[in-house]
Amino acid sequence: MRPQEKSTKDKEVLQKETFYGKELKALPFILGTMNMMLNGIATPNIRKMNTLSINLFNLSEKYDIILTNPPFSGTVRGIESNFPYPSAQTEILFLQHCLRSLKEGGKCAIIFPEGVLFKTDDQSYVNTKKELLQQFNLHHIVRLPNGSFAPYTNIPTNILFFDKTGPTKEIFYWEMPLPEGLKNFSKSKPIKTEYFEEAKKIWQTKELTEQSWIVPVEEIIKNNYNLDVKNPNKKAEFEHLPPEELIAKIEESEKTISSLLSEIKDLIK
Repeated sequence: MRPQEKSTKDKEVLQKETFYGKELKALPFILGTMNMMLNGIATPNIRKMNTLSINLFNLSEKYDIILTNPPFSGTVRGIESNFPYPSAQTEILFLQHCLRSLKEGGKCAIIFPEGVLFKTDDQSYVNTKKELLQQFNLHHIVRLPNGSFAPYTNIPTNILFFDKTGPTKEIFYWEMPLPEGLKNFSKSKPIKTEYFEEAKKIWQTKELTEQSWIVPVEEIIKNNYNLDVKNPNKKAEFEHLPPEELIAKIEESEKTISSLLSEIKDLIK
């Protein structure tokens, strides 16, 4: 942080009025605090607390930038009255919290499982996404490959980028391609920052490629706020085998099925 401290006032702002955080679990709280201290923040403004315990109807703290990776598929009870669109699902409550915590002109990047995008049978999800599109500019969605958060979860994951300058007119989607020769990310072959370089380039020009496409907001609204828009440029991948090899595979499968049926018959005799 020291290169940013041009004056005593700069130092005061960076140390006490720039970075804030909240974390419920002990280990991430300790790691986050240590990381801040190692990067020059003497007294980190990180509180050990449940972010969702904050009542959004009496919210006093608002932020210019929010970066967050909420827990996936969690549930919570007893705090539904804190939210304009009550739900037991923590993922949608975190989105509501971010929407209400942004200052005018503020920016947010949030990591979500695919369910938040496509869920339209739960009114709390629909209403939250409706507010997102009406009052905020959801300008980019990054679709991450399988295994991006392995080994912790294999749930398909997305990053939503929006700011409080809405409403949304169109959404630019980018699907991260896997590196050549890799079928999915894993603990031994994790996702890397460099894989986002293509996205950074095409976001400036809104260039349409095999991995990028634009969806007008009217299409999202027509589909009941379903943000799960698949890549229209992606071709189905089929394994084209020579006819004789294909026949051999079918025959092999039939033999396996026949053998299993014989075993089942023996068991029920």
